[in-house]
Amino acid sequence: MKKWSAHRPRSDREEKEEEKEEKEEKKKKKKKKKKKKKKKKKKKKKKKKKKKKKKKNDDIKGLIMGSDHLHQR
Repeated sequence: MKKWSAHRPRSDREEKEEEKEEKEEKKKKKKKKKKKKKKKKKKKKKKKKKKKKKKKNDDIKGLIMGSDHLHQR
């Protein structure tokens, strides 16, 4: 193993900088891909919720109204 001194040759520093830049680019690409996937999932969920709400409201409203009126009187 090398002993690291305060004064490193330029070639080592340049290599490390290049590696850092490559890692940052990869991270950015991964983040962009993840964001796109999340947006697609959210849209699907919204559509499902709307359908469910309509069905529940239409079916259950009559039952709830009927039972509430009976209990009140």
